[in-house]
Amino acid sequence: MKKKIITIVIFTILLIIPPFIMNFLKWRLFQESQFQLELLLWLTNTAGVPYSIITSVILLCVILFLFRKEKKIELIIILLFCIVFQQYLKVLIKDFFKEPRPYVVWLEEKNKIMVSDFYKLKDYKRLEFFEKINKQNILLKKQIKHWELGSNYSFPSGHTLFAASWCLLFIVFFWHRKYYILSVVLIIWTEGVSFSRMLLGMHWPIDVIVSIIISACFSLISYKIFNIIKL
Repeated sequence: MKKKIITIVIFTILLIIPPFIMNFLKWRLFQESQFQLELLLWLTNTAGVPYSIITSVILLCVILFLFRKEKKIELIIILLFCIVFQQYLKVLIKDFFKEPRPYVVWLEEKNKIMVSDFYKLKDYKRLEFFEKINKQNILLKKQIKHWELGSNYSFPSGHTLFAASWCLLFIVFFWHRKYYILSVVLIIWTEGVSFSRMLLGMHWPIDVIVSIIISACFSLISYKIFNIIKL
């Protein structure tokens, strides 16, 4: 178990270095080109409903194939519980901290709406507000449309929790089996999802950093539970 902890700590540090640097440099929201926006939306959608279901099915199939000679039912239950429980935990944390999203702060800086006023709006009023912003052509329409879908609070990042959970769960179960290429692919994907959340104005770097740390803790807990069941 000690080796597993060290491995997860190392990869957690690797995952949080980029957002930590962005936080240190006091990253600010900026407008992307159409190509950049399409790429960022594609990355972020792989970790968001409904496409996250497809991602989960693909990753489950890969893991079950690699784990085909060992207990499968227990592994599936533990993996899915870990992923789903973190999403419920995310909702509780968001409602507790009520941290505004970066794009809402940006809109306040552009004198479009006060942060406090934005979060007081009813859902239909928020839609009307975004339609108004869309007509002003201050940003690409797809970016504003994406903001409409995520008009709740910022901290922590559900997309990052999803991606980092799959990544670190895979590493904790398979790194010692030398599935290095798959591990690296998942690390790159997780970093891509994390960057997409920040660059789209949906999350602050600290949201991403804490989400990765939460996922690391749950990955180790999941591995410990699996080993207890195996005994």
